[in-house]
This record gives sequence, structure tokens and C-alpha cells, in this order.
Amino acid sequence: MELFAKICNNINLQMSSRLLFMRQSNRNVLIYTCFVLVIVISVYFLVHFSLRKNSSTPFKEGDFSSYFPNSEIRVVLYGTSWCQACVIARNYFRNKHIDFVDYDIENSDAAKKQYLKLGGKAVPLLLIGNRRIEGFNAKVTSAALAQLPQNAKSKVFKE
Repeated sequence: MELFAKICNNINLQMSSRLLFMRQSNRNVLIYTCFVLVIVISVYFLVHFSLRKNSSTPFKEGDFSSYFPNSEIRVVLYGTSWCQACVIARNYFRNKHIDFVDYDIENSDAAKKQYLKLGGKAVPLLLIGNRRIEGFNAKVTSAALAQLPQNAKSKVFKE
């Protein structure tokens, strides 16, 4: 009988240690699952809200006539010499034979003041007719140019 009791006691100890191990293991799995879930939800909201922000209108409309040097010029670029997107925008206008005013905001205080007055936060900042476009996107720029009247062509000016 004593041997039977020892065997039962030994089995009980082994089973309770296994249960304890399983409980600890389950706890770790639960913690890991919660951690992964928090990360997945965080990434989802970050992506969702950043895409939502970027899916808004890529331009702002307004009366920018005071920024054009005369009534014939309807395209103005505020940029820098080192900005690759500015170079691409300049080449885009030149390749399409679009006349524009090119302001370098690092070399001209007047250009910098106009840029800041427009709320510029990135270069290039483009004014095309009644549209203000931050950054360069060929589709957005092409659509803005398409809404210009045909007589809105002039020479390229550089300041």
C-alpha cells in the first residue's frame, strides 16, 4: 500500500508540475498574442490615417494672381537648386515647353517671404493658375496645366 501511495504521489507531482508548466506556457502565449495584436492594430491605424491624409486633394485652390509677375504668366515654381524634385519639375516644364517663373527660395529673400506667406513646407511649391501644389507629381501638374487658358504662355523667368 505504501508503494502504491508513493507512486500516486509521484504521478500527482508530475501532473501538477506539467499543469504548472502548461499554465506558464499558456500565459506566455497569451502575452505574445496580445503583443502581436497591439502591433498589428497600431500599424493598421498608422497606415489608415497616413493614407487618408494623402488621399485628400493634392492641391489647394485659391486666388494666387498676386504671386504672378503679370497676367500672362500662370506658372510659378518656388524651389531650391539642390532639390531633386525641383529639378524634375523644371525639366518637366521645359520639356513640355511650359513657360514658368522660377524662384530660388534660398537665394532670394523676396521669394522666401512669398513662399512662407503661401504656407510652404516643402519644395517645390508650384502655383499653376488657381492651384497651389506642394511637391511634384506629373499627373497633378498636368491636370493643373490643362485647366489654364491657352493664352497663359510666356517666357521663363528666373530670380
